[in-house]
Amino acid sequence: MLAGVNWDSLLVFAFLSLFLVVATLLRSRISILQRFLIPNSILAGVLGIIFGQYVFKVIDPNRMGDYVYHLLTLAFIAMGLRGSRVKRSYGTVTTMVVHCKGYAMQGLLGMIFTLVVILTYMPRLFPAFGLHLVMGYGNNPGVAYSFGQAWEAMGFTGGAQVGLTFGALGFVWAYIVGIMIINWGVRRNKTALFKGYHELPASVFKGVVGRDEPKKEAGKLVTSAEAVESLALQLAIVGTVFLAAYYFLRAVIGGLDNLGETGHDLAKLIGGFGFIFGILFALLLRWIMELLRIDHVIDQGLMSRLGGTFVDYMIAASVAAISLSMIRAYWLEIAVLSTLGGLATLALVLFLVKRMHRDFHFERALSSFGLLTGTVASGLALLRVVDPHFETPVAEDLVYAGGLALFTGIPILLLANMPAAAYLGGESLPGLIKTIILVAAYVVVLFIGWKIYQVLFLRRLKRAGEAGAVSK
Repeated sequence: MLAGVNWDSLLVFAFLSLFLVVATLLRSRISILQRFLIPNSILAGVLGIIFGQYVFKVIDPNRMGDYVYHLLTLAFIAMGLRGSRVKRSYGTVTTMVVHCKGYAMQGLLGMIFTLVVILTYMPRLFPAFGLHLVMGYGNNPGVAYSFGQAWEAMGFTGGAQVGLTFGALGFVWAYIVGIMIINWGVRRNKTALFKGYHELPASVFKGVVGRDEPKKEAGKLVTSAEAVESLALQLAIVGTVFLAAYYFLRAVIGGLDNLGETGHDLAKLIGGFGFIFGILFALLLRWIMELLRIDHVIDQGLMSRLGGTFVDYMIAASVAAISLSMIRAYWLEIAVLSTLGGLATLALVLFLVKRMHRDFHFERALSSFGLLTGTVASGLALLRVVDPHFETPVAEDLVYAGGLALFTGIPILLLANMPAAAYLGGESLPGLIKTIILVAAYVVVLFIGWKIYQVLFLRRLKRAGEAGAVSK
């Protein structure tokens, strides 16, 4: 309190903003940060741990989780509202399948690792521990935190902090190992277009567009400034959807709480997934606005900028929220599983891309590795090094596949809660084994579906070629 006014919430926002500004300055000046393309939001989060937690003491890891949770929900709402011109080309569908197989592999590896640990030296380990690999690597720190928070309510001590840690380590793999992969690819002539770092503009590494460099447009104005600022309207629409998701979630949790102990446990589980309700309501509103032909008031560019802003603050907050003392109890398990997960993800991507894709194998593997250890932005950042002007279809396929995977990857998110539910019922090991079997079945179904699609695509391609030959 200062002069009777509570400053706490805005002070946290202000300090996160300060750390983002300082991180941007450091990235633009320090060559090692530029060399490994360290995102400003990650660096800001590290500054948050050092200065926010220990120097200025304004960041409390126990309270920062709320910022991560809500910023994740806002980011998903913005993604749902901005709309999508989803393309279903061979490259897009195949990229989506590679990503979903990556999610499934990370989930399987995490559960098998957890099963081994429980059966050997830590029988009381929470059975969903290893699933943080797919939440933090395959998704993002915000999703990992949301699941971890829900699992904490079910008995996973430090679950949210473990999730944040896996999310942060995922970015280490995405950027540091990603740059190593690029250097290896250049030396081995694996890149289709890229011949050297001299081809790239300085802004790719410094992170700031130079004074004389051309600058992209952020979006279009869809309102008259005399009435309301366009960006304010986009933010207001996001806030409206957030409000609808809040009251719906509140009603659902209230109803479940009245159903006894089982309903109460389910309410604790559902309460951690506000982002899912957020994107569902965003998609519903977008659909209604399209029916009413008023969707033109949502500008895709401005909404994308809002979504990117929420994600940057979310990542900074998620890293800043990591409590080093809290994760000390799991440091060995985190170190081993995160290393196994990074190596397995790289091996799987290289294996699948070579056998499933028809072109640009190195570029596709690189961008998919970035996405499966960080976010879509990580994949695009790595890709931009070897495809500076996005001349290949890889960037477009990656973005569209990321949108499709939001839905095709839902089974993994749903199955991830089975071990936790089984733990509440005193059946941790049977629940873990059942989940492993179901995820493996998901991989089989996914492969069969893609194989059918591939056969149909190649048949259509062959027919098109024959028709072209006849017309000549």
